[in-house]
Amino acid sequence: KKALIYWGVVTLLASLMSLVYILPYSIMQVALKGGIAGFVSAPFIVAMIVVAYFLFFFIGLGMIFVSGAIYQFIFKLLNGKGGFHDTVRVLCYARTAQLFVVIPFAGFFVGIYHLVLLVIGFKQVHKLSWGMSVLGTLIPAIIMLFFVIVMIIIFVLFIFGLIIANIVG
Repeated sequence: KKALIYWGVVTLLASLMSLVYILPYSIMQVALKGGIAGFVSAPFIVAMIVVAYFLFFFIGLGMIFVSGAIYQFIFKLLNGKGGFHDTVRVLCYARTAQLFVVIPFAGFFVGIYHLVLLVIGFKQVHKLSWGMSVLGTLIPAIIMLFFVIVMIIIFVLFIFGLIIANIVG
């Protein structure tokens, strides 16, 4: 429970800090253009941003458990000793990295810091070596990278197919 509360507080703080950048820019864009297509006002934009933040907050909360299940499965395959609650706790506390996202141009380093926190936390709760902890932490990213590469290849082949069909046809 404490870890989920911590996750919620950090997520809300990070979201509020990012509003410092997003909200004025959005309102300025609406004011300069007289609204989106002339009929969307600044208060509507503010309301939509607030609704989106709450929506993403609850989706993120659900994703903590989905991610926890995926990581738990991976670490069990690697003979990890920790339980599901331990895995979720690590995910919640590693969220601390998001507090630094408001630093301009720091996104890459925030991501690296987040991964470092995950590796350290998973190593501790699953009683694994550094190598196994790094491997277990990176497996989901490697799988996603593989799928992205496959989708890019399929897209490129599709585009080339259309180009060749137009040339030949």
